[in-house]
Amino acid sequence: MAQKFSLAVQQRTVFGKKNKGLRSEGIIPGVVYGQGKKNIDVAITLGQFQKLFNAAGESSLVDLSVGDAAPFVVLIHDVQRQPVTGDIEHVDFYRVNMKKTLTATVALAFSGESPAVKEQGGVLVKALDHVEIECLPSDLVHELTVDLGVLANIDDALHVKDVPTPNGVAITNDPETVVVAVHPPRKEEEETPVVAADVSEVEVEKKGKTEDAEGEEKSDADTKKTEDK
Repeated sequence: MAQKFSLAVQQRTVFGKKNKGLRSEGIIPGVVYGQGKKNIDVAITLGQFQKLFNAAGESSLVDLSVGDAAPFVVLIHDVQRQPVTGDIEHVDFYRVNMKKTLTATVALAFSGESPAVKEQGGVLVKALDHVEIECLPSDLVHELTVDLGVLANIDDALHVKDVPTPNGVAITNDPETVVVAVHPPRKEEEETPVVAADVSEVEVEKKGKTEDAEGEEKSDADTKKTEDK
């Protein structure tokens, strides 16, 4: 059975630039929308929300209470953060109709150990860590588990179609998309030996060039003297 989460918030009466004052007091603004209902602007205690979000993420149902009103079911739909500090600045909650199919992003949890990695030195490469699913709200799961123990040989791979799902849950990603694979062990690059130059040959060559240059200069000088005569 999926874990149940709940959060109590207050209706918000502060908007625009005044939200900055709320944030300085440990309160973040948010909005509830969806299912044709009127949007509700809410004020959320930052500490309580962070604790909830760490546990529930964006793929768990939450019973949301606004003031003294009866709770209703929502999903945490979007968390907006300050680009530099990463501080939470705003939260969107999506009101859920328990009788209608919804789409959600759920995490992939990897379990076990690949024999190809442990015994053959293969390199485990995870290509996907989330998938999109469709289901009724009552069937929503927080994550899907991928067993690495079936990756027995180098070049073995698991695809989206191989990810087990509970009844009522369908993954909408391309079934042939690779989720995780075992690549061959990395080979150390062979170092190309550097052949040291024969210093004596270099010196002789340089000496020869110098003597040739001096000879050319003398020859030019003798020619000039002859012409002057």
